[in-house]
Amino acid sequence: MAASADLVNVSDDLPGMVERYSSIRVPVGILFGRHDEILSYHDHGNAMQSKIKGSTVSLVDGGHMLPIVAPDETARWITEFARRLGECNQTDSAA
Repeated sequence: MAASADLVNVSDDLPGMVERYSSIRVPVGILFGRHDEILSYHDHGNAMQSKIKGSTVSLVDGGHMLPIVAPDETARWITEFARRLGECNQTDSAA
């Protein structure tokens, strides 16, 4: 039901969210499946990099809903992204 509500309201809600993307100040990593037939990393991922300064796009083999179709790769990516953030925070606090 929640996914259906999202789809029904996307035309009203999404433009306002997109306008605020550039104000995001936290690290953003985006994971896409190379074979996703619903969301294109070329169209959606690369577009986000131009809207959110410093965001990164990573690709893994898999399709849509990576936590379901590629759970091990997704978990590895989350772990690595968190590790890099931790290293950045340690470097920042040492300065």
